[in-house]
Amino acid sequence: MKICIAGLGSVGRRHLENMHELSTARNSPVEVHALRSSREELPPELTPLIDKQIFDENDLDNDYDIFFVTNPTCRHHETLQRHVARSEHFYIEKPLFDGSADQTLQGIALKPESIYHVACQMRFHKVISFLKEEMLNRKAFAVRCICSSYLPDWRPQIDYRKNYSAIKSLGGGVSLDLIHELDYLTHIWGMPQSIQNMRGTFSNLDIDSDDISLYLSQHDQVAISLHLDYFGRVPRRVVEVFVEDDLIICDLIKNRMEWLKSGRVESFDQSRNDMFLAELNYFLDCVDNNRESENSVEHACRILNLTKGNC
Repeated sequence: MKICIAGLGSVGRRHLENMHELSTARNSPVEVHALRSSREELPPELTPLIDKQIFDENDLDNDYDIFFVTNPTCRHHETLQRHVARSEHFYIEKPLFDGSADQTLQGIALKPESIYHVACQMRFHKVISFLKEEMLNRKAFAVRCICSSYLPDWRPQIDYRKNYSAIKSLGGGVSLDLIHELDYLTHIWGMPQSIQNMRGTFSNLDIDSDDISLYLSQHDQVAISLHLDYFGRVPRRVVEVFVEDDLIICDLIKNRMEWLKSGRVESFDQSRNDMFLAELNYFLDCVDNNRESENSVEHACRILNLTKGNC
């Protein structure tokens, strides 16, 4: 299998290492090309994993099996548009685009026989998978969800003000950065019939992107409230599900679910990378079986529209 990775930031490097791990497990040797915008020397453990580093897109081949779009969100649209003909299938990091008005799928020559997957690894969190199965046989009346953390703590080795998350023009802001919540909530309860959004910059963080975004949405007889922020000093990622006879607390950081009325508890053994491996393995299965991804670019466009408060 021949792949190209466009962008070797933290997530691109993770996919590079995971592709090698899965290629070994699946007995499918992989040849890796890396399209890079910087000539900065890579860590010594990564160099042996790359067969060819490319610094000029004109030197790219035209016969890749999989093309990974893992560069900054503001460049996803251009990257997909310019290189869609070079590869059979595409794995695109979330969010699909940065939400600009002119960034649509029109003008991108998508191939009907190809698989286009937009990554949202929280769908593969064991708590989310368990909750989705649980909701097949139970009715929720309301859901309250919060994802709160302190942006400077995300990447302590760099100045948070210089990272894309802090810069609106680069696709930063909680509404896009934390699109996972909207993705997994709709994965469980479907697309909303109506949605409202309030967002802005309220904290003393030195950023121009939105540091809080609040959503109220109505789904099929389920009311959902969602709180996203960059300024919570204690990380929280919790989904509270109100059902007829209980209140289910789903803690995505502690990998734990608790039914407050009955006292039932479910705990899960899972590392952060387990989600990335599970999602990448799912995508490779889609490719091998010529099966459309559940998170296609068309679906990802609908989720992107929700981030703006539009159904």
